[in-house]
Amino acid sequence: MKNKTFNLKKLSFIRPSYIIAISFILAALLIISAVIEYNENKNEIRHLLGEYANSTIDLITKSSTNILSSESEIENLLSQHLLGVAKNIKRLDSLGMISDEKLVEIANENNVYRINIFDNSGKKIFSNNINEVPHSKSESKYSPKDFILPLLKGEKSEIVIGFKEARFEVGSRFAVAVKRTSVKGGAIVVNLDAEEYLKFRKNIGFDKMINDIGSKRGIEYIILQNENK
Repeated sequence: MKNKTFNLKKLSFIRPSYIIAISFILAALLIISAVIEYNENKNEIRHLLGEYANSTIDLITKSSTNILSSESEIENLLSQHLLGVAKNIKRLDSLGMISDEKLVEIANENNVYRINIFDNSGKKIFSNNINEVPHSKSESKYSPKDFILPLLKGEKSEIVIGFKEARFEVGSRFAVAVKRTSVKGGAIVVNLDAEEYLKFRKNIGFDKMINDIGSKRGIEYIILQNENK
């Protein structure tokens, strides 16, 4: 009892201001500890978000490379197929075995949309479009010579024109052209209706990938910038 009484007497001598100061110090220590812990958690979250963003960028980079490589390979295969058809026509043309009806037959056998043969002046002389409806010049979006002029001038022997807008109709084409024999001059143009392929590319291509990734929870936006931002 004496010890307890003594301790209580000792405590009674502690000034209230000391108790208040100690309380403030303890409270400050608790607040500082909470702030430090909060900042550490915030930095950890930022680090995790940064890692997530970097992994997303890495995924986009690798996926886009694969997609572009696949698209390039498909277009290369299309080009080689059409060039093969065009060169076969060139051989038959050199033997004088070409007619509109023959071009219809070749187009059907090779799943080709359009085959046109032009003379050295750029005038169309043969076509598989034997039921073609005449078009006025005002309806034409471009002249075939815009694409085959290097062949007509003898500067090149073949050209992969690639995707282009249909000249009269609505739609897109994928075309190649080869130079006719030197004696006859002119060009042979073979093309595919590219609408189905473009729809296919849109469904599996780069834009689709970006939209799919960008719609994932936690991603606000994805921006692609060129070197000039």
